[in-house]
Amino acid sequence: MPLLDRFRTRPGWQHKDAEVRATSVREIPSHQQDLLAEIARTDDDPRVRRAAIKRLTDAAILAQCVQADPDEGVRNEAMELLLGMAVNGEEGASALAALEALKESRHLVAAAREARLAEVRQAAMGRLTDSRSLASLARKSEHPAVRLQALQAIEDP
Repeated sequence: MPLLDRFRTRPGWQHKDAEVRATSVREIPSHQQDLLAEIARTDDDPRVRRAAIKRLTDAAILAQCVQADPDEGVRNEAMELLLGMAVNGEEGASALAALEALKESRHLVAAAREARLAEVRQAAMGRLTDSRSLASLARKSEHPAVRLQALQAIEDP
């Protein structure tokens, strides 16, 4: 049987060359999220994992990539996608799931300042603890409720 396997054509995302795999990943239909997630978790080359991550739409899988990927560039790409999902999300549950995966205060400040949904802004605000970030929100947020909540949360005179 192994002899016959040599003659079977493999999909492009299983090719030996990483550039071919990355190009093939960009052509995988977006509804095949399970396959994209598997590639994002298991491929050896960061370029291929990054290409797969850019096509993912599930915040939980992106959060796993942020926590587990050995390449900093891949982790940053996944983090930026999560931030975009939290800020631009129109569906509360998915935007809150993306927000939950964000850990850095600069991302939480951006979500509190720019998120479309009030519940996401409030959740991001609630996770901020440092006075500098809260003061920045109190001064620069376009949303009066966020400014007021940030001002009330500041404990440092």
